[in-house]
Amino acid sequence: MNLLLVNYMETTEPGGINTVVREVGKGLTHRGHRVTVLQPNVSWRPREEMYEGFEIQRVNAPLSGPLYGFDVSLRALRERYRAINADVVHVHGYHSLFSPEVVYLIKRIDPDVPIIFSFHLDVYRERRLARWLWNAYKVVGRMMVGSITWVISVSQFEAETLAREFHTSANQVSVIPHGVRVIDTHKARLSHRGPHLLYAGHLLKRKNIQSIVESLAVLVHEKNVDGARLTIVGDGPERPHIRRLIRERHLEAYVTMKPFQLLVDLMHEMKNADVFLLLSDSEAYGIAVAEALALGTPCVVTKATALREFTREPGCFGVDYPPDPDAVAECIMGIYSSKVQVGPFSNNIRTWDAVGRAYERVYCRCARGGA
Repeated sequence: MNLLLVNYMETTEPGGINTVVREVGKGLTHRGHRVTVLQPNVSWRPREEMYEGFEIQRVNAPLSGPLYGFDVSLRALRERYRAINADVVHVHGYHSLFSPEVVYLIKRIDPDVPIIFSFHLDVYRERRLARWLWNAYKVVGRMMVGSITWVISVSQFEAETLAREFHTSANQVSVIPHGVRVIDTHKARLSHRGPHLLYAGHLLKRKNIQSIVESLAVLVHEKNVDGARLTIVGDGPERPHIRRLIRERHLEAYVTMKPFQLLVDLMHEMKNADVFLLLSDSEAYGIAVAEALALGTPCVVTKATALREFTREPGCFGVDYPPDPDAVAECIMGIYSSKVQVGPFSNNIRTWDAVGRAYERVYCRCARGGA
């Protein structure tokens, strides 16, 4: 099949949606399909590029920033689309007007092509204006749902949210969680003196990294846990606020902050941590938790949104939301002082190869008109 994947971000950069597009695109290419990724040229990269076996085509969209992604030329898109001659189109991400705009334009160009949509929906709205705009944007989304053939959701939580917010039908939704590179839960006995904690991901307010820092402060200053330390891997707008909190809690000697790492280095960080923490306000899935568990590292998550679903997996522990630093610290020490078994897992944690095969089944069914 000729498969067109649409991404509103730069596919080669870090991030959950970018990882999905890369891994699925690479896997389906290896399975004999022709895969093209269409995206705006947000980072001013080459117009066309071969990457991991599939082709990335970038469309100039100079006004996409101030217009929340709404800046695609129908003529340019028509030329690209006709050259690709897609059997199936899969659009990723509802965080930008680029996605619904592309759905609308492709339906004008080719009304019969099956369009699959993955929302990757985050329900957290930080500001009142954002909540107001979101309510207006939902009207666009509900109109768009009538134009798409199928929805792939990453969690049962997201599927239920889509039904409530966008009136999607259960008869047009498949729940296919994200994948991991490898499942290897064997973990040599770590020689850490005290629990080594890890967070990896974007440094955003909704990720609630400050609660992880506050939990470390409890371990260090109240419980006097010898050797407790935290590594934070990632970048984002919350970096200066996190650094300030670390100084205020006198934790400079206990926290290491690193930028985004190469895949092999990040996997090393996860494999060698005692506990991985993700205490987010909102997650559609929580791919970093799946990756840490797959490498045998126990996790602590908030029992909220899609993260709640991970607490069914052996080795993942939930704390109430909003997280109480004392409760998180107790949970960490309970994990560190005992032999926690991580795995075996449900289908919520599986390799990208298995995810690609599940996507392939949806694509084939839609291409045959069986959706």
